[in-house]
Amino acid sequence: MQVGEGINGIIRDAFWFEGRLEWAQDTLDCFEGITQEQKNAILNGEGYLKPIEGGRMELVMQIDRDFKTKLRGHQLFIGEQIQRIMKEVKQDRAKIRQLENNLREFGDRFDKEQKKSINRLRGYVVEGMQKLESIKQIREWYVELNPTDTLPELRELEIEKTVNLAGYSVPEDLLDEYTNHVVKRLRGSMRMVAFGLPAIDDPLKVMELEQRRRELHGLILHSVGLKRKGEGYFKFDKALQKYLEEHGAGLECLPHGSENG
Repeated sequence: MQVGEGINGIIRDAFWFEGRLEWAQDTLDCFEGITQEQKNAILNGEGYLKPIEGGRMELVMQIDRDFKTKLRGHQLFIGEQIQRIMKEVKQDRAKIRQLENNLREFGDRFDKEQKKSINRLRGYVVEGMQKLESIKQIREWYVELNPTDTLPELRELEIEKTVNLAGYSVPEDLLDEYTNHVVKRLRGSMRMVAFGLPAIDDPLKVMELEQRRRELHGLILHSVGLKRKGEGYFKFDKALQKYLEEHGAGLECLPHGSENG
């Protein structure tokens, strides 16, 4: 089987328009001896691979102006996408804050459906942040390969503070609620009981906290694209437990011999 010139378009489309950055780079790596500079030229429409005798490929440095025009148009579209998603995420976060304020004010009288709404909105925020990260990656590549092109400025890209745990960026508000408003209360309550001191006296409240802990833990894992298995998860979980300890919600809050559930 021989590779034709069509491979250039396939790789470029995958990289810029389908978000398969790693696949495109890996495919280019299959061509023995190719450098990163040459790969960049192919991706950026400034060179292309041409079949020659013996089943080999030759790099021809030639600007594809039609592709360059198409690529820049896509970058303008990406800018609009970033602004739209950013606005939606901000709106969802504002709704979450309002619902959480109601939850703190009205407590157990707060409608359970509203609690579900908080989780649903958090899911939207996580998905929006993940999409933003992917789109911003493509934009950053374009800016790096086309430093003289001036794209419309994007403001306020940092719409959510994050905390780095084992190389993963976790939304700070998720981590704050998980650490200070749920895990710390649960483990602190267990410690109080162990010493015969008053703790959370409503079993239903404890159950609600534990349910919320599980929900938040799932959202945190979803936000960084991890499941409860594999080396990446165990590395992340170790960093999370360390974070809990540093913020007074670690296993030392439990009576001696207790384990994290």
